[in-house]
Amino acid sequence: MGVASVTPQLEKPERRRLVWLHGVLVLLGVWIAVSPLTFGSEFRVPDHALLGIAIVLFAGLYVVGLLRGRTLSFVSEWMIALLGLVVLGISLVSSLVSDAVLWSDGIAGALVTLIAAYVIYTLYRTRRREESDE
Repeated sequence: MGVASVTPQLEKPERRRLVWLHGVLVLLGVWIAVSPLTFGSEFRVPDHALLGIAIVLFAGLYVVGLLRGRTLSFVSEWMIALLGLVVLGISLVSSLVSDAVLWSDGIAGALVTLIAAYVIYTLYRTRRREESDE
């Protein structure tokens, strides 16, 4: 059982915090998916929809696992962070969409990446605490 394979046993406040953070990730994923339509930009709508839906799915499945008390993989957190970086990267290199969409994507991608990085840090810190207690 490697460090990357199983979520550590989280205390109730940590579990509740992770559920809230993943709820925010779900909302950010929805925003990424619909933001081009909101700003009236039709360019790259399918890309945004796929990235946003992927973030929603990974974060939503993680919440379901947290609420059911199941052991979960760190891989979903890494995927969320990677998807956030992709959204951020697209906003940094794209010149074909409006400035509003670029700022929206940049901020949403950065927030997704930072939240996922915080969750990864929390899970690794909890894992190390468990290993030191043994």
